[in-house]
This record gives sequence, structure tokens and C-alpha cells, in this order.
Amino acid sequence: MQTPDFINDGLLDSIVEQLRSPLLTIKLMVEAGDISQLDLITSSSIQLLDDISYVRELSRNSSKLDLSPVNIGVLSDDIAHSLASLARAKNISIQSKFIGNRPILAHRFTLLRAYENMVKSILNMASGDRASSIILSTSSRSNEVRFGAYSSDVNLCARDLSQMRKLFGASRRPASLVSASPVTELYIADKLLSILGLRLRTAISAHQHGFATILTPSAQLNLLI
Repeated sequence: MQTPDFINDGLLDSIVEQLRSPLLTIKLMVEAGDISQLDLITSSSIQLLDDISYVRELSRNSSKLDLSPVNIGVLSDDIAHSLASLARAKNISIQSKFIGNRPILAHRFTLLRAYENMVKSILNMASGDRASSIILSTSSRSNEVRFGAYSSDVNLCARDLSQMRKLFGASRRPASLVSASPVTELYIADKLLSILGLRLRTAISAHQHGFATILTPSAQLNLLI
């Protein structure tokens, strides 16, 4: 029987590594009597598992997704607020900036989960050795809305994303990809965006590296604003 692409061995290796680290951190915190960040760590791990389950659900049936008007600038603010505590724990700040305000038609929850995981992947790439920031940038042009997440603390190119995509379908985890690489979040973001007809790509903005997607504004909605 063919193994579904969302539970291949390469991805399972990544999930194991993603969950081993927080569980070890919890163990050490409990032993030291410091449980100040216990809720943050457990919530983040549970969300990761929930998102994987959601990808699996949509991979089986995405036809029931109902589209509605989505303001990407507001969505960006929601993501910055949602991930603020996780970012602070890594000595990173998140800022949301947007130019223009054009609505699109999309499934808001799926887009939110995709973009949150995209930003989480950058959070996990950042070293955390020094204070840094992640910029969530939304810009509108005549025929497109571009949303991206960028950081000066990461260095990405198209080949990096291509290698991680290969891992999604690999039967073995390539030794060149370190265990701490955020392939699980990228997998979730990539799959959810693909289901919505969008493509995740590497991008550069103001000399900062990151990921971005390009969305098409709704001409019908534009008549209402």
C-alpha cells in the first residue's frame, strides 16, 4: 500500500525532532523547578500536531472550504500578536507592516494557519543569539497582494526551499538537513498554501531574507471599497 505523502518517513523524522526538543525542555524545567514557560511550550507543540491533522484532513477533502473576504493586513496583525510570546522567548520581535488595503477571497482559517507556520519556520531558523526582528510585510499593487515574512537573522535561497520540499516526499532524511531545520512548519505552510492555489517562495525585502506569497485581489470586492 502506498504511503500518503503527508506521513512519509522524512516528515516523521522532522516531527519527532520538533517534539523531542520541547519535551526535553519541559523535563529540564520541571527538574529545575522553573515552569514559567511551560504553557507556551506545550501550547506550541499541541498546535503543531493540530496543524498536521488539519493538513491531513484537507488533503483528503478540501472542496468544503468556503471563501470569504480576507484583509491580509489585519491577518498579518493577528499573526504578529499570536506569535509575540513565542518570539520573545527567542529574543525576537515581530512587526506587522502593510501598504495598501485590498481584500481577497480566501478561506481565512486555512490562510492563517499557513502563514503562522511560515513565520514559525523563520522563528526556528533564527539563531536567537542576539536580539533580532521578523517583519511581516503586506503590499498591494494593481493586480496582486504580496505577503511575506523576513528577517536579517536568516539567509535563504530558492535551493533551500527546494531541498526541504524534496524532504517532504523522501523515504529517508538527507544527512545534509540538520535535525533542527524547521521543515515541519514549512511542510504545513507549503501544503496549506498549495490547497488554496498559492505557492510559497523564498524572497528578499530590504536586504532581509524570508518567504512570501502572491495573492490576487478580488475584482468584485474592489467594487465595494
